[in-house]
Amino acid sequence: MKRIYIIILALSFTLCLYPQSNKTVKKDIFDNTVIEDNKGNRTSIKKDIFGYLQYEDRNNKKASLKKDIFDTWIYSDNRNNEIKFSNEYWTDILQDFNQNETKAFVWLLKMCADLKNYKEEYKIDIFGYQQYENNQGERASLKKDIFDKMIYEDNKGNKVEFDEKLWENIMWKYSSDKKIFMNMIQYYLFDN
Repeated sequence: MKRIYIIILALSFTLCLYPQSNKTVKKDIFDNTVIEDNKGNRTSIKKDIFGYLQYEDRNNKKASLKKDIFDTWIYSDNRNNEIKFSNEYWTDILQDFNQNETKAFVWLLKMCADLKNYKEEYKIDIFGYQQYENNQGERASLKKDIFDKMIYEDNKGNKVEFDEKLWENIMWKYSSDKKIFMNMIQYYLFDN
């Protein structure tokens, strides 16, 4: 019992050492989301005249999320980062954020926070194969062969085949072949 009190005391002392940053989130008169903290940092997320999201902060970081004429969703920022998602991918991403485009946009902002001059694209080609590529020369694909095997391949020499039964089990867990592909890209191209 004495250990528990010591742990609780140490934990509460540790939490008191970290300064609390109070943030306020509000809407301005133009229905833009404005986030301010007690240090004077201010960010805003708003929609442009076409209804696309725009981000700007006090440090002059700017980002946008737009759709082109081919229904590709494009995140870009003033650090020369650009991430493209085909409409099929963007639909899956929105499902993860309960159809909230602003939350998905914030996810992309956080994902690109430490990146500069980075470009990547997730798309489905004319054969229905999923394709990934970035400006670092990394590429990956996910396709179905004539024997109904799903095959993941990338330019690092990784090749993974899934028979129909195993693929069904994985689909049941992740609910989307696009999520599976994105996880495989993360694991095989970036984490290894």
